[in-house]
Amino acid sequence: MNKVLAPVDFSAVTDSVIESAVRLCKAFNSELVLVYVAQPHPNFMGCDFEKGQRWREVCLSDPGKDIVGYAEKADAAGVSVSIVVEQGPVVETILELSGAIAADWIVLGSHGHGALYDLLVGSTVEGVMSVSKVPVVIVPDTQK
Repeated sequence: MNKVLAPVDFSAVTDSVIESAVRLCKAFNSELVLVYVAQPHPNFMGCDFEKGQRWREVCLSDPGKDIVGYAEKADAAGVSVSIVVEQGPVVETILELSGAIAADWIVLGSHGHGALYDLLVGSTVEGVMSVSKVPVVIVPDTQK
């Protein structure tokens, strides 16, 4: 079965990313893998499973980070979905996960911050697109 990887960051564009990923999954009879990548916490040491589990719970305890709700919407639309929560550098983690699950597509949201922001902070979209071995679908933030 084909796989669509949809990294989410719970920003204004996330709803559009999920909708686009679901449409792509339905068109190609693909499985959806939702992923949330958080920056490493300075106190987290990745070798302790229990610490990792507690970190994931704390990381997703924010009501704005309802990845399960997004998965339920995709499931209700008839798409097979799984959830991955990772910690690490965002671009590298997305690319590693894409290879690990043999993703056929990556669906990313673009915030449209502008060239100066991207120069100073960097762009996840640009970082993933420049290295990805699979097609990357960019969903624009139409809320602006």
